[in-house]
Amino acid sequence: MASLAKEDVVPGVCLIMNQSEEDSDFVRELLFQDELLKPNADGCLWENRNKYYSCQVEVLIAKDWSEIKPNKLKEVCATLIYLGELNDASQMSSLEKILAQDLDNSDTKLVVAQNLKQEALKSELNQLVIEHGMEIIDLSEEFKEDDDDNDGTSGIFAKTPQKRIIEALQTCPWPNMNSRNGTPKRLENAPNAGQEPEMEDFEKLFAQFATFKEQSTNMSESERKKHAENVVLSFWNALGGDPEELAGLDSD
Repeated sequence: MASLAKEDVVPGVCLIMNQSEEDSDFVRELLFQDELLKPNADGCLWENRNKYYSCQVEVLIAKDWSEIKPNKLKEVCATLIYLGELNDASQMSSLEKILAQDLDNSDTKLVVAQNLKQEALKSELNQLVIEHGMEIIDLSEEFKEDDDDNDGTSGIFAKTPQKRIIEALQTCPWPNMNSRNGTPKRLENAPNAGQEPEMEDFEKLFAQFATFKEQSTNMSESERKKHAENVVLSFWNALGGDPEELAGLDSD
């Protein structure tokens, strides 16, 4: 695959779905309060930077799919669905309508809620996001650092829900990423022979794994198994493995 010049690569799109104008203002403040947003014709541009790379991301905030131009849907790399306070079954219906849209282009898919106190709705939401390969972030949750953590993960992951959202968006494989030393990041999915997988891919996977560990206590055995299989497949893909070799993973 031929490399694209920096000016030929369009910014990836971060799509944020919500339910009201008040939600739009809240999400903007929540996600980008410390970042410079530059207005453009369709929304705004976010200067996305971490220690490995930088890129511009087009941020679109909408309440309905009809508000998004079809050509923009093809460029969506990350999708964030904001539910507010999950206290009404009608919110689940709204979420199901949003998820009826094909989100296969999205490498990062988040469902963000103000709180998940109602156990029945929380269980239903867990099942739904597992089916769609998404991650739940509860803004009322307190991320605690475990000083007695013996698995070596203490101090690596985001310590607040807000930081976890930014972390997930920053580690999304945006098409126009440029490494901090000025060279464009490879656009191919699989690494070259002998080349180590990109570190940010593994940071993203480990962060998702930490979230899975937190959420798994509220899942049934079948839900945990399905989610664990997705985690294994993600790591396998990041290593450049052939997905067909794991085709029988869920056959039991």
